Amino acid sequence: MILRVNTKANYLQLLEGGFDSSHVGVLHSNVARPGWMENAVQRSTDETNPAALAVDDNAPTLDPENTDFGFYYAAFRQAGDGSGTINVRIVPFIMPSTRIIPAPSLDFTVFETPADDESTNTFIVIHGKAPIDRAKMIALMGPRRSALLVGGRL
Repeated sequence: MILRVNTKANYLQLLEGGFDSSHVGVLHSNVARPGWMENAVQRSTDETNPAALAVDDNAPTLDPENTDFGFYYAAFRQAGDGSGTINVRIVPFIMPSTRIIPAPSLDFTVFETPADDESTNTFIVIHGKAPIDRAKMIALMGPRRSALLVGGRL
């Protein structure tokens, strides 16, 4: 499935936000960390949601690695359950403006394409093992972002 979202922002702003591994647990808390408001975070079991984090750690240790295609980084997070378990999430960046966001059963390949200095066309290719529910994927983007969806008919 392919989605296109037009945003009134420079593509570097979207790229920088997309790279920030901590932004998911903060800006997408309701889907990434259910129960966060009650201080009782539970692991989201939605395998199609790339924002579903296995842990509540919003300050991961990052380990970047340069590659021939750009770079990738590994974000290391403590499980927080006293087990000593560490969650590792790897996000590749393919020059000049593509990143891959992993979810347990889907991958989201995101292309931030500048339209001009103040506008960006984002193309999101969703693929993987699980069936893809278009309405659900649009809802996961949040009402503000999904309102900008091009051809947004469900």
